[in-house]
Amino acid sequence: MLCDAYILLKFQQILKFHERVISALKFELSCKRSQILVVNSCE
Repeated sequence: MLCDAYILLKFQQILKFHERVISALKFELSCKRSQILVVNSCE
C-alpha cells in the first residue's frame, strides 16, 4: 500500500516536471515566432 502511494507521488512529480518543460518550450517557441514576425515586417 505504501509502495503504491510512493509510485503515485513520483508519477505526479514527473508529470508536473514535464508540464513545466512543455510550457517553457511553448514560451520559447512563441518568442521565436514573434521574433521572426518582427524580422519579416522590417524587411
